[in-house]
Amino acid sequence: MPDITKITVQLVTAADPGAGTGGFVYAGVAGREFHVDSTRNDFEPGDNYAYIFGDSANVLDAARNDPRLPRLETIDADRFPVYLRFEGNDNDDDWCLDRVRVLRHPPEGFRRRPHTARSRPRPAPAEPLPTEAASASSGTGRLSATAALAGSAGAGRRPGRRAAPRPSPPGAAAAGCGAGSAP
Repeated sequence: MPDITKITVQLVTAADPGAGTGGFVYAGVAGREFHVDSTRNDFEPGDNYAYIFGDSANVLDAARNDPRLPRLETIDADRFPVYLRFEGNDNDDDWCLDRVRVLRHPPEGFRRRPHTARSRPRPAPAEPLPTEAASASSGTGRLSATAALAGSAGAGRRPGRRAAPRPSPPGAAAAGCGAGSAP
């Protein structure tokens, strides 16, 4: 299997007042966790930024956040979940994440072999979670200091498919970033 030479994590913070954070954000991909941080003022309301790890890195501490050392292979991405972990500065630190997109890149020139009649069959898609689960991609809830947004990339799920969102943690706003928050 080819190596993963670059990972792109695009994060969009909601534009609502108070949606930003000064907390720490980590992305878990292929069994490793990467610190999502740059020299700019990250995670402010309305912020839309693509953090690049590996080739053409634009993150702080690029050497420690490089998916090439230790080496990650594309098969690793199928064995481990893809997730975001948010660590707030204190218990009242919330972050209203509007959208997230995680891409893993094999080396330049790598082409996937097309599936043919002799290829192994694709596994059935994973069962979706109940529909009442809040979606981080629709901006329906804040991520609290103890929350994690995760999607399973393991058995029964093909690479590149989106996993169903997990339920919001207890106490998270259900009707939007500002819903239920105290002034």
